[in-house]
Amino acid sequence: MPEDHDQNAGSIAPEPANNTDPRELARFARLTDDWWNPHGRLKTLHAINPVRLAFMTSAVNLEGKRVLDIGCGGGLLCEAMATG
Repeated sequence: MPEDHDQNAGSIAPEPANNTDPRELARFARLTDDWWNPHGRLKTLHAINPVRLAFMTSAVNLEGKRVLDIGCGGGLLCEAMATG
């Protein structure tokens, strides 16, 4: 088969669905400056982060593992997993 042959020629790939909500994007954009402020509006997340990390490490041995954390907000839990 020639190198320039497109195996998908003639087929149409579907467009990816847009599943974003502009209101949610705007809401989280407004929180940008508070994610890493332990005394800001999200201070409760900072306060419970050690408990969250303890739960994770009691359930799963993370040592030497690569972890993909999706949906953690500003990355507080994944930062703790990476440094803990």
